[in-house]
Amino acid sequence: MSPRNIDPRLASFVAPGSISVTTLALNIARAFFEQIRQEKPNEDWIVTFDWAVSRRVRKPRGGEWQDLGAGLDITAYRRQQIPQGVIQKLEGVEIAFKIPEHVLEQSRDKRIDIDPSGAPRVRLV
Repeated sequence: MSPRNIDPRLASFVAPGSISVTTLALNIARAFFEQIRQEKPNEDWIVTFDWAVSRRVRKPRGGEWQDLGAGLDITAYRRQQIPQGVIQKLEGVEIAFKIPEHVLEQSRDKRIDIDPSGAPRVRLV
């Protein structure tokens, strides 16, 4: 995929080795990948840690929306949607990171870990 053909939404992928991932965060990504593989066994997906400028969730049973603000999500893209050279394999999981440069620069450790509240969420530290 040439740089001219990259969808602007995909331009924030970072080079392999730029970010580390704790085992706990990688386990969440692995479980997410396994779920995708079960639901779509004939498709080729890559798990990503993907920065969102804003996020929100709806409470159960049509409840109120809760704004979560900016943060990191675990998502997936079809392999052909990801620029060549940004996919890496960590402990058997093919993974990519989509984090804007200015966000990555603000990260002290450039490491993805789980949320300390115990919720099954990841964060960039």
